Amino acid sequence: MIQNRLIVDMARRTMIMAGVAGTVSQLTGGKFANGAMTGAFIYMFNHMAGYMKRALYGNQTSYQRQKNAEKMFDTASMAGAGITFLGKQLKNPLLIEVGLGVEVGGTVMKYLVTPDKIKDYELFNEILPLPLQVTPAE
Repeated sequence: MIQNRLIVDMARRTMIMAGVAGTVSQLTGGKFANGAMTGAFIYMFNHMAGYMKRALYGNQTSYQRQKNAEKMFDTASMAGAGITFLGKQLKNPLLIEVGLGVEVGGTVMKYLVTPDKIKDYELFNEILPLPLQVTPAE
């Protein structure tokens, strides 16, 4: 019942946005249909982006997101310590260096993360090489 109401509400709002965007397009010399389709698409895209964010994070505050990020970096640090331990047992200098790097990197990242820096993409951009980083269009 609630799901149906949400779908009807989204459809209604999409049609309203299509009408507004189509009218603006017509008034500025474009085609109504092109403006309406663009407006509807933009509304639905933004609606789905918000839906996905709520599905992923729920109603988490920035503090909760920070604590989750800290847990992630603590886990990375512990994994690095495990790799270092394994490297020492196997007398493998490469494993020791990789383990130390992951351990120190996880610890440093834990203290670099602050609530104002936590965004979906920024956590990953700080640890990814430049060609793999994401820059959103804001």
